[in-house]
Amino acid sequence: DCQSGQIMTAAALLDENPSPTEAEIDTALSGNICRCGCYPRIKKAVLAASSAQPLFRNAALAQEA
Repeated sequence: DCQSGQIMTAAALLDENPSPTEAEIDTALSGNICRCGCYPRIKKAVLAASSAQPLFRNAALAQEA
């Protein structure tokens, strides 16, 4: 199952780089061999998660205050 590897790779990428470019996502995911064709959906999910991260950080900071 390639998706678990892609998810872990994507999580590590977002931890290291909260706003990756599409090229950086492609590079990060290139080490995961996938035959099911999930690359485009995983890439779209990583882009969505990266754009949502500031919202989560702001919400967490508001709760701490």
